[in-house]
Amino acid sequence: MPGLVTYLAAAVALILVPGPDTAFVLAQSVAAGRAAGVRAALGVAVGVCVHTVAAVVGLAALVRAAPALSDAAALAAGRARALFESTRARRWLGGVAGGATLALAGLAAREAL
Repeated sequence: MPGLVTYLAAAVALILVPGPDTAFVLAQSVAAGRAAGVRAALGVAVGVCVHTVAAVVGLAALVRAAPALSDAAALAAGRARALFESTRARRWLGGVAGGATLALAGLAAREAL
């Protein structure tokens, strides 16, 4: 029984102490308003769900068995992020200079990698 009491005390303490997710949501809410806070909270929730699904399907065991998969996943995520950021920058700048096509914008993104 003392082990259960210790466990419950530790669990309650961990629940009550805010973590980096809470700090991020609060920072977004304060800096950009309620809508940004809600978007940040939804993003955190989606991330938790993705990690939970990965744990359920045994992705950690698979990556442990084949470390090259971890490297490939990191590379794919990095490329996806670079493509996302280049597309975002292109939209922010109002398009590609000189009326270039989307294919040229994609080429520029690939060259940045």
